[in-house]
Amino acid sequence: MIVYNLFPRLVGPFHRWIQWLDHIQAMGFTWIYVNPFHLPGHSGSLYAVKDYYLYHPMFSVGHDDFRFVPQQREAGDHGLKAFLEAAHGRGIRVAMDLVANHTATDSNLVRLHPEWYRWRGRRIVHPGAREGRRRVVWGDLARFDHRNRPETRAQKEYMLEVVRHYLRMGFDGFRCDAAYQVPSHTWRKLIRGARAVRKDVTFLGETLGCSLKETLRIRRAGFDYVFNNFKWWNLQDPGFLHGHNQIAAEAASISFPETHDTNRLAAELGGNRAACLQRYVLAAFFSAGVMMPLGFEFGAYRKPDVLRSRPEDLEPARFHLRDDIAHVHRIKRSEPVFQSDGRLHWLELGEGLCGFVKEAHGQRAVVLAHVWGGERPVRLDAHVLGPHARVVYGLRRLEHGGLRAALVPGEVFASVTHAH
Repeated sequence: MIVYNLFPRLVGPFHRWIQWLDHIQAMGFTWIYVNPFHLPGHSGSLYAVKDYYLYHPMFSVGHDDFRFVPQQREAGDHGLKAFLEAAHGRGIRVAMDLVANHTATDSNLVRLHPEWYRWRGRRIVHPGAREGRRRVVWGDLARFDHRNRPETRAQKEYMLEVVRHYLRMGFDGFRCDAAYQVPSHTWRKLIRGARAVRKDVTFLGETLGCSLKETLRIRRAGFDYVFNNFKWWNLQDPGFLHGHNQIAAEAASISFPETHDTNRLAAELGGNRAACLQRYVLAAFFSAGVMMPLGFEFGAYRKPDVLRSRPEDLEPARFHLRDDIAHVHRIKRSEPVFQSDGRLHWLELGEGLCGFVKEAHGQRAVVLAHVWGGERPVRLDAHVLGPHARVVYGLRRLEHGGLRAALVPGEVFASVTHAH
């Protein structure tokens, strides 16, 4: 999966989503993932879903008037289907965000089916998550009761019908928000039910910050992909590869340089174009899948906001990575070793350098990167690169099957050969 996250608040109405497709296709993305586009609750957050079958007015009718009008659903259905058809016409599949852990506190479901939710006395339970050492609680959200009880079975049937509805509309997959907060028995029911409608539907489990145990639990519930923690790897700790190999033994994963939940990488790196591109190249070669949010290719600084972002908040380009990203994707699609998580082995190259060997699908890849510091000399013999190795990324040439080079800041080198 080569995934472009089309953040809807930065684009606007459904018909404008279509205008982004040529840009997305030109970079070689094979999937688009869109954040929630449903009618939100009082907070206005995309993830505070008030009604799964109605649409945010910004996307359906092009303004923020939250008073429901009969034309809103009809206009939304028409616009969303037109976007899906246009994406499919370009050979791009589309996944939507599936929020199955909670709704907005002012959803009609809270009033109609209070037994579907968790309560603490007369107060509804709000979901939360750990951010560093503190726990954040989202007061605009009402958490479903995920216990497998007779009172909650109808809630699972309701969510399954939501999944069926959007499959019939034309979606190809679901990125499942807060997948780790929903029990496996619920996911198994939803995934089995979806595949009864469409066998090739793809499920992506959000596992950001999860432990190894939690990630494997989600994978075993039937997910096709999980998201890995490449974003937080310092590119110097070889222990990270050991943990990732444990996940890769059971799950295909997706790397990313940033998401709508993290700070922008360009802002973290002070607008360093080479460093931003380097992280994306490494993410693409690291695992089976890669994901990039709208704006990364332009060096955006401002983190997307699920409550307040608007199309006019899309920043002017600080730099352009479109052609570079397209080049990386061509390599990823042409070399099987980069289409799998495979098994990774650390190369000890010294401070400021990142290097790993990846073996998958009968191929062996060697990937090097100059992470920080001045010019760094690198020497790799032919037995490390493998017999008949060929350079697939970077401007370096091999001599007598080996590499003798002085890497410069931001540089990435990758070679591929048959596995031993």
